[in-house]
Amino acid sequence: MKFGDINKEDMQSMANGFPLMLGAVQPSESSLDAALDISRERKGGLCLIGMGGSAIAGELCKGLLNDSSPHPIICVKDYSLPHFVDSNWVVIAVSYSGNTEETISAFKHAQQRKCEIFTITSGGNLQELADPNTRTLLPGGFQPRAALPLILSVELLLLETMIGRTRTDLAPISKKLRLIAESWPVGVTPPDKLAKEMQGTIPLFMASGHLEAVAYRAKCQINENSKIASFHSVIPEANHNEIESLGWFNSMGVLPIFIRSEHENPRVSARFNATSEIYEDEGAKPIHLWHPKRTKIEELLIHTFYLDLVSVELANLTGADSVSVERIARLKRTLS
Repeated sequence: MKFGDINKEDMQSMANGFPLMLGAVQPSESSLDAALDISRERKGGLCLIGMGGSAIAGELCKGLLNDSSPHPIICVKDYSLPHFVDSNWVVIAVSYSGNTEETISAFKHAQQRKCEIFTITSGGNLQELADPNTRTLLPGGFQPRAALPLILSVELLLLETMIGRTRTDLAPISKKLRLIAESWPVGVTPPDKLAKEMQGTIPLFMASGHLEAVAYRAKCQINENSKIASFHSVIPEANHNEIESLGWFNSMGVLPIFIRSEHENPRVSARFNATSEIYEDEGAKPIHLWHPKRTKIEELLIHTFYLDLVSVELANLTGADSVSVERIARLKRTLS
């Protein structure tokens, strides 16, 4: 398959095309120049605004960069910006469609506060409002949630440039994803088989550290693609509250899915293992997902790609239309 072969009307094709989209778009040269200028200046922080599928790339980037960024990174999914985001802050506004009303509103707030603003979009109102010098246009026609690799390819490189970090070469990772999908490694349950294990359950995705946003993405993909309830939580926080609801888990058919990392804090690893043991003693059957011997970004992207595929396989099993988002569309019509 080539990038041009991805069928934008078929979620299976778009999910399979994840590796081809990764690195397919670069930030505009003028955007990178502006980002480089920012890296030489002291800024208050980096604010990433977006909603739904257009927001998750920012969450993933934040998870990857928090440990190395000299500036705070926040993600805003709302109509307005926090009061402390002022002219010293840099804003990256992401709306794949270019017409997301919350993002447009927050973008205008950033303008009023004289923030330096970068935009990532495929068109719409945001394209018209944005400064062409700090705007990157994406190929259009994809479902916003399926466009994640395109958005991340731009947003990650902009952020890395702004914080003075060497930009990631996504091409080798894209190649690794394609090879992995052709033959899933020993010890990795193929996506269709995991989907069968999940059928009839309520998946609860649990992660820690840089993979927290992966768990959130998986929850959202199950909601939108598979049309079933799904939730996410974070270790260690879940050990301080959620663990007490195990009796309800079992009665409601909740399936804990632990998204693991070889880069976990040792105490987090101990918590995952202890939590799993308690769940098993209570009758639950936790699933641990590993993609070993990977860098943090490889691990994050492989987990994300894999769970995207799982969500589509689950939709196939349940007969859900993984492209349609009728309720979201109805809500937008009502609000308009």
